[in-house]
Amino acid sequence: MVKASVIIAVHNGAHSIQKTIHSILMSLEGLIEVIAVNDASDDSTQSVLNEFSDPRLRILQTHRRMGPAHSRNLGIQEAQGPILFFTDADCEVEPNWISEGLASLASPEILGVEGRIRYGEDNPTLRHRLPIQMFCLRNDTAHLWAAGSQFCTGNVAYRTDAVRRLNGFNENRYQNGREDSDLGWRIRSLGATAYNDKMIVTHHAQLWDWASLAENARRYAKDVYFYKDHQSFFYQLGPILHPKYLAMLIFPPLLLLNTRLTRPADFLFLPQFYGYLLKLRLEIWKAALSERILAL
Repeated sequence: MVKASVIIAVHNGAHSIQKTIHSILMSLEGLIEVIAVNDASDDSTQSVLNEFSDPRLRILQTHRRMGPAHSRNLGIQEAQGPILFFTDADCEVEPNWISEGLASLASPEILGVEGRIRYGEDNPTLRHRLPIQMFCLRNDTAHLWAAGSQFCTGNVAYRTDAVRRLNGFNENRYQNGREDSDLGWRIRSLGATAYNDKMIVTHHAQLWDWASLAENARRYAKDVYFYKDHQSFFYQLGPILHPKYLAMLIFPPLLLLNTRLTRPADFLFLPQFYGYLLKLRLEIWKAALSERILAL
């Protein structure tokens, strides 16, 4: 009788996972199950999950960190619903999130639907709000990318049979990064997908320091994999991936035009962000050499 299964992969998400799950359980669509996969968190994530008593919530746990692709695949294996919804552990969904997604999938030829992600600032004390600065957005409710192109697991839904037909996320090649986009593009090769502007998820504001920036930069190697596997990429100019970032690396004053600076601490962050751009580019070049593909 389950209409939809919502899968959330979480690692060290104690600060946000409660809000995420609560927003889903408050959905206007009642016949759902929520599968939270705790990927070997070493904070209090498991304790937070155990506080829920709602029978619609099922909790899985890995014994060592396996990455989001593996965690979501565990959820896919256990899911009982004919539709799989995905969101992230630092997001909150709108009450009509599931009903809007199901409406978009009402036609049997539609295999997947991508919703709208907006970025909020729920903590005014944050020194740096990377989701806004990173993608050069001035409006918290602006679109992060062109509609229906990236299939971010922050806000996407697929038919369960289509996902299982493709063996879920490719956790061997995309352990942590672009695993969501890769699955979306493979789904799109099977049939039609849709975009629903009313299927809304809000991404929590984040605090980024150099360690987290460095970890994020390493994920850009997967952009090269995606470029090679699909012969296309969202942010490319010929063989140049993320041309905007390369331009800022070559001409640092562009950083001032593309980041929102509201107080002195933001200016202090700029040297770290420039170092991040350099590491990001090195990861791209290293992956391009390894994959034997021209990607700059």
